[in-house]
Amino acid sequence: LGVTMCQACYLMMGEDLYTVIPEIKEKIFFIHFRNTTGNKYNFRETFHDNGEIEMGKILKLYNKCGINVPIRVDHVPTMAGENDTTGYTALGRLYAIGYLKGLLEGLDS
Repeated sequence: LGVTMCQACYLMMGEDLYTVIPEIKEKIFFIHFRNTTGNKYNFRETFHDNGEIEMGKILKLYNKCGINVPIRVDHVPTMAGENDTTGYTALGRLYAIGYLKGLLEGLDS
């Protein structure tokens, strides 16, 4: 059994990501790459480069812990011109995928 690590949910639950990720690294089977601002009672999903989690640093932590599992961008705000409000709109996800890809390539340099 393992965990889908939705890093934003863990942060909003009050966890210190820099403590919990190393502690459960053997049980992380999947990563939801998601960012938010606020807390569990009042939060807003943000673009991946605009929330409370420093995404480059958190990817370095996953890498340092030897976590090599599937990762996908998760929920994004709806952009102008899009009617879908599910958090999985095309333009926002394209932006998020490009952002994640750039961060991942930066880990190799």
